[in-house]
Amino acid sequence: MFGIVRNAPILLRMLPPKLAKDAQRGKQGFGRETEGMIKYDLRCNQGHTFEAWFRDSATCDDQLAGGEVVCPQCASATVQKALMAPKVAKSQASETSEQQVMTMAQKMQLLREFRRHVEQNSDNVGADFPEEARRMHYGEVEHRNIYGEANFTEVKELIDEGIEVTPLPGPFRDDA
Repeated sequence: MFGIVRNAPILLRMLPPKLAKDAQRGKQGFGRETEGMIKYDLRCNQGHTFEAWFRDSATCDDQLAGGEVVCPQCASATVQKALMAPKVAKSQASETSEQQVMTMAQKMQLLREFRRHVEQNSDNVGADFPEEARRMHYGEVEHRNIYGEANFTEVKELIDEGIEVTPLPGPFRDDA
C-alpha cells in the first residue's frame, strides 16, 4: 500500500496484477534502495510499522515533528522512528544487473503506466469518491474500480470504516 499524501487523488483498488506481481518479486525497483536517500523503519501510535525514505535524518525529523508522515494502515500522524538494524554495504562486484537501482526516469515511467492503467480501467467519480466508496463498501451499489479525490480527513474516515484506499500518483508535469 502506498503512503497517504494529503489532498492526493485516492484509488479504491490496489496495484494492477502485472505491477503487483513485479512488486512482490522485487522487480523494477519496488522495495529497492535509492542512492543518496535514507530508509527508516517507522511506527505509529497504534503499533503499525512501515518504511519511508527521506533525503536525510533532519528531513525525517522535521516531517515527523510536523505531522507530515502518516501511517498507511490507519492514517495516524503520530509516528516515530522504530528500532532498526544498520545497513551493511555490499561490494559493487556482488550486485547483479537485476539488482541495480532503477533510474528516476524509469520509476516515473512506471508511475505513469500505473496511473494510465487506473484511468483506463476505473471510473473517475471526482469529489464524490468518499461517498461512492462507502456506498460500495456497504453494499448499496455494485463494486467497481473507481478513483477520485479525497482530503486527509475523508481518507482517515474511510480507513477508520475499514475501506481500503490508495493514493494515485501524478498527474505529472510532462503529462499535460
